[in-house]
Formats: sequence, structure tokens, C-alpha cells
Amino acid sequence: MAFYRQNLFFCNFLLAWLLLFSLLRTAQHFSFNTNACDLSLYDYAISSTLKGQIMTVPFQGWSSYLAIHFAPILFFLIPFYLILQGPLFLLYIQVLAVGLAAIPLYLLAKEKLAGKYPASVVAVSYLLFRPLLNGLMYDFHPEMFFPLLIFSGHYYLTIRKNNFIFFLFILLALFIKEDFAIYVFFYCLWLLRSPEHRKIGIRAAIASVIYITLAFAFFIPHFRNQINAPAAYEFMGKW
Repeated sequence: MAFYRQNLFFCNFLLAWLLLFSLLRTAQHFSFNTNACDLSLYDYAISSTLKGQIMTVPFQGWSSYLAIHFAPILFFLIPFYLILQGPLFLLYIQVLAVGLAAIPLYLLAKEKLAGKYPASVVAVSYLLFRPLLNGLMYDFHPEMFFPLLIFSGHYYLTIRKNNFIFFLFILLALFIKEDFAIYVFFYCLWLLRSPEHRKIGIRAAIASVIYITLAFAFFIPHFRNQINAPAAYEFMGKW
């Protein structure tokens, strides 16, 4: 409550934003304006896992989604499906993840810009950023968790000085999808400019290289072999 009282404008704006986009996503879904492919793909993948069929998607020939993209972060959503199962949960959790990312961003800006008012401008600019809102309103995609994880990791690294928590957020960011190791890697290279963060930046960069190597050399081929799919990764050219 102390944080709320000290940052009234930001907190009230964030709460209003979360409520508004939760209502918009509800209206979008019940007016048949969500995509039957992407949204149901993730819904089936997670609900099938509860039945012992690991990330199975029936309209892909009962194949595992992990043969298409290696996204282990989806496993973290499974326990919540025991409480609220269905596509609406995915729409709401995406709104929550995108919105909550404004908190570490606000705290970072408040520290760097020395004030809550310039920090509010930064956070509100993020929440109203049109490309971000386009992604938010486009069904469900685990990529939308990236701002929350990378902002939180950077906050714990630079403000809280907690390398362990930072590394946990980096690992979660890697778990989003196989190609996110590239984005994390270049973020870690950016950290090398600071002598204080150079050592942890090198470790995180090495973790990114190890992760993407394992994803392409072992995990994705393993699941593709299960469905007799070509070994070649078809999304490489789209990067």
C-alpha cells in the first residue's frame, strides 16, 4: 500500500489499463474476433499436457507444439489451467504480463531519471506504445512475456544488485522460445559496457549460446523426429 500511495498516478493508470484491456479482450473473444489457429493452438497444447499428452495440438496431427517452436515457458502456465482453463485465461494472462512489465520499467526510470513524474511518462509511453498494443490484441503468444522478464531482470541487476534473481529472469526469458536466445545474447553484450556487470553479462551470454545450441541440436530435432517431420528448421529464413 505504501508503494500505491507514493505513486498514485502510475498505479491508478496501470489499474485502469489492466481493466480496460481485460474488457477489450473479453469483448474481442466473444465477438469471434480472436484467431482460431494461434489461440486454440496454445490452449490445446497446455490442456493436452494436463492429460499426459505433452504439448499436443490435435489439428496438427496430434503432434507436439515443441516440434514447431521450443517454448518451455508454456509449462509454467499448466498449474493455472487447473484453476481457470480455456482461451480466456490466455488472453487475460497476456494482458497481465504486458501490464505488469510497466512496474519494473517505472522503477528503473524512477531511479535513473530521479523522479516519479518522468518515470510515469516512460511507463505510460510503454503502455500506450502502438506496436506493443497490436501484439497484445493479437491472440496469445508467449513472446509478449519478454518485456516483463527483461525489465524485471534488469531491475534486479542494476537497482537491487541481485545477480541470482537477474539470472532467473534471464533463464525464463530464454524459455519463451528458441530464438529469444538471440535477443538475450545481444542484451548481455550490451551489459559488457559496464565493468560492474561484465562478469554476469558474460555468464548470461554463455547461457544463451548453450540454450540455443541445445534447442537446435537436441530438443527441436527430438520432437520433430516424433512426427516424422524434416529435420530442417523452417523458421530460420524468417529471422
